[in-house]
Amino acid sequence: MKSMMERTETEELIKILGDKSPIGVYIVQDEKFCYINPLFQRFTGYREDELLGWNSLELVILEDRKMVRENAIKMLKGELTSAYQFRVTCKNGSTRWIMETVSSIQYRGRRAILGNDMDITERKQMQEQHKLLAEHSMDIIYRLRLKDEHYIYVSPAVEW
Repeated sequence: MKSMMERTETEELIKILGDKSPIGVYIVQDEKFCYINPLFQRFTGYREDELLGWNSLELVILEDRKMVRENAIKMLKGELTSAYQFRVTCKNGSTRWIMETVSSIQYRGRRAILGNDMDITERKQMQEQHKLLAEHSMDIIYRLRLKDEHYIYVSPAVEW
């Protein structure tokens, strides 16, 4: 009886934390979504009842699926510690960039994956705009690492 109460309390805590989280959170068991927080729903445009039971890779665009699977496995094994980035297809057909970390958890007495996602679409768009401006500018644009005075980026306007 006590373990059942503890499990219920744990599930309630997971739901509260997920619902209030400033990042997208999901839980996957047997490769299927079994929990999706409100922010993850906003990223994708899907309601929780639409995603529950879906294979978690179905949202990932086809070209990124292999990389996502490999990176998730590496992260779960402790071989990868930094977040990885990929694209998802939203309900309205648009594409969003996601930065994700995953970890192994126990959920409802079984092993599951807890995913933490940030929508980085706007950041990616700004990086692309910056790159286009730098590459097409007639001005010299560069980035210099101060500690060793190494050029990190030099615009094509510079002729060597």
